[in-house]
Amino acid sequence: MNRSRLRRLTLPELPDCPDSGKRSFNSQADAMRLIQHLHRTSKRLTIPLRAYLCPACHFWHMTSRENAGKPRRHLPVPPAEARPPEEQA
Repeated sequence: MNRSRLRRLTLPELPDCPDSGKRSFNSQADAMRLIQHLHRTSKRLTIPLRAYLCPACHFWHMTSRENAGKPRRHLPVPPAEARPPEEQA
């Protein structure tokens, strides 16, 4: 077996974020190294896609969200009878 596959990814242990509970990294490079490792080895359905700097703890975290913005909130559409007549069509 290839030696590079046997090597384990070692990163410094940091406290989890007090705000989100996510794993913390000193740098974006450290977080991206783990993301790349997970893409090669993980069998999970959801794998982190990118790293971002946390405004709460000032460390880097991983996320599986593609966009850097806040999630869009979708408001439920009321039934047709509850909407004004011009919007019922």
